[in-house]
Amino acid sequence: MPVEISWDGSQWSDPVVCEWSCNDDFHFNEIEDMCLENLPIGWCNTQWPVDDVQYQGTAVSVYGRVWINGVTSGTEIDNGTNTSTPEYPQLIAQVGYGDAGTSALTWPVENWSAPAVPYEDYGNDDEFVVKNLFTSLVQGEYDFVFRFSGDSGSTWTYCNANRQDTLGYNGTTGEIPYDLSKNGHLEILEVLCGNNVCDIEEGEDPYTCSKDCDPISFCGNNICDDWEDELICFDDCQTNPCDPNPCVDPPSNYCETEYTLIVYQFPGICLNMGGGIPSCEYSANFETCMNYCSDGVCY
Repeated sequence: MPVEISWDGSQWSDPVVCEWSCNDDFHFNEIEDMCLENLPIGWCNTQWPVDDVQYQGTAVSVYGRVWINGVTSGTEIDNGTNTSTPEYPQLIAQVGYGDAGTSALTWPVENWSAPAVPYEDYGNDDEFVVKNLFTSLVQGEYDFVFRFSGDSGSTWTYCNANRQDTLGYNGTTGEIPYDLSKNGHLEILEVLCGNNVCDIEEGEDPYTCSKDCDPISFCGNNICDDWEDELICFDDCQTNPCDPNPCVDPPSNYCETEYTLIVYQFPGICLNMGGGIPSCEYSANFETCMNYCSDGVCY
């Protein structure tokens, strides 16, 4: 289409803006001010955590992984600077949340985080992280997931959680679509005593906090071993089930594909579920085998 201008006898008009569009399989990125290639999301997951319990105000970091054919296998991530080389500005990741049992497709835009940053290379996959999440959530039960876009946010792939070791599924693909029952789950507990968890100094009034406080949040990880006879929570104090860390028996490594080995990290992360009950979570790495994978071993 030609550019058109006109002369009114004293000056030329502004040129008419040309109409144009990107080629097929490309899109226009306004920040970069150029056409960028669409990157089809081949697989993604909500890696960790996937089932979590936290007290109000606790900051949570959520990790998610993505595989894009011919792209993520060739990147190098520096987790000191949270940068990826080469850069793909059209690849965007976010974490969102909503009420328990709801679809991520219905969560409002304000429930989605700022873009995640690159964190680590895992074989052919790239891992991203969003930190300091969920600090404003009130007591209740919530769902959360990662989502990835390879076209600057025009379309999104919503990523099922990684529950491979417990329920046998891990992530979203073209053949395994997003399923709201596979969201990450988060329970937020009320902190009835605020920051007072029986952690008083010698000579202070041990009855600073009401005896009616929930004993789990009241004593938290405080074992009350120094002042047990004087603290009002001595009847309800729980020994911290995560000290020492009991998470020393990870699931067995297994072959996810003929060439991919899942290796569980040791030791795991212990979560105090209250009432003296620990819960162990083990993160997993993907390793690409040189020849093949068999019986949980790379060859």
